[in-house]
Amino acid sequence: MTEEIIEQQEQEEELELEAVESLSRDESRQTLHALLFVSDRPMSAERLAEALGDTDREMVITLLDELRREIEMSYAPYVLKEIAGGYQLTTKAEYAPYIRRLFQLKKRNRLSKAVLETLAIIAYKQPVTRGEVEAIRGVSVSHAFDILQEKRLVKVAGVAEAPGRPKIFRTTDEFLVHFGIKSLRTADDRGTSGNGPVRAPGKTMRLQQYMAACGVASRRASEKFIVDGRVSVNGHRAELGQSIDPNVDRVTIDGKPIATELKVYILLNKPRGIVTSAKDTHHRKTVLDCVQGVNARLFPVGRLDMDVGGAIILTNDGDLAYRLMHPKFEVEKVYEAWVQGDLTRETAKRLEKGVQLEDGMSAPAKAAILSSGRGATLLQLTLHEGRNREVKRMCEEVGHPVLELKRVAFGPLQVRGLRPGEWRHLVGEELTRLLALGQKKARNANPR
Repeated sequence: MTEEIIEQQEQEEELELEAVESLSRDESRQTLHALLFVSDRPMSAERLAEALGDTDREMVITLLDELRREIEMSYAPYVLKEIAGGYQLTTKAEYAPYIRRLFQLKKRNRLSKAVLETLAIIAYKQPVTRGEVEAIRGVSVSHAFDILQEKRLVKVAGVAEAPGRPKIFRTTDEFLVHFGIKSLRTADDRGTSGNGPVRAPGKTMRLQQYMAACGVASRRASEKFIVDGRVSVNGHRAELGQSIDPNVDRVTIDGKPIATELKVYILLNKPRGIVTSAKDTHHRKTVLDCVQGVNARLFPVGRLDMDVGGAIILTNDGDLAYRLMHPKFEVEKVYEAWVQGDLTRETAKRLEKGVQLEDGMSAPAKAAILSSGRGATLLQLTLHEGRNREVKRMCEEVGHPVLELKRVAFGPLQVRGLRPGEWRHLVGEELTRLLALGQKKARNANPR
């Protein structure tokens, strides 16, 4: 009885093979269509060739090209795409909102901004360790890594040849499928064609604010770019004060698209003799020349005179730069100045109350005498204004010209431990405190 069953199964398999082998070109193409239609994952050409039977990989690829054109000409609501090394039928972008509505996608099922930022770093830097990602983001990424591994978007790819041999991570094929990407090489192209994945609408923001967030320039400089007609939104000349949705609108400057880049925050102990500028028309050394190996368009926050050393922040975060420099946010900067003569406590109180300068009274400050002797005084001044050469002018006004000046702190950041010319990335608690600067002042200034 068992032999009869086996013989019957073999006969059925032979009939099936005969049926497969007898498929015409059109029938093979439609069979591929059916196989792709029922698959919820990309299928490789090799696997499809195996399913068809006596058909090689090259013929399957030819049939798939024919099928792609056939689908396009039939005005079907889906397209055939190459994704993660395979082929898959995907719904056209214009139908995505209705599909979302049908399945009632929940916001909680989407990846949060923090997780997406972590994933973007892994995809761009891979293979990469968790510590390297944390150094870039400036916060702990343990929770984000747990989510990404749970969703199988990243995986452990080995261990690094470094002390402690930390694990290194890279993205998976699930990552390519999730975002509808053919390969990492084409990741930058997603969303640019009509059949690409749809980006959900997000919050709108002022155009100059978005440009600053992308590291193009400060808000004020971005406004000038807009006024000069160099900026376009969706192919139309932008207007000052215009709002855009970064998830939907396409912004270009001089015809080149801009997009948000990973934020970088650096504290530099500026040496004397260096220009506080991104570029110098006289070809002098600038603060950016002190920072090597950073792949970001950095600019200095504020300025220090060429003969002044000390704390300066370099970043590509235009919003943070705005908060750190605008007087209304009252971010404190601490200076230490050797001034000529024996400065008395009474004179220090004058500096604290404010002194009359050619451009108006200086704001209230904090003044402390740290040392004195041999005809000079070491004075510490804490200011929250950003006027040009303010410390020098204040000391000159009270009769004690500055002999030597350095900035020892910018907000919560101190240059202690950094020699002139040395710098470090800002991460962890230090970065958290920096990013919080000005936010409380802003909330108090705009009560609800």
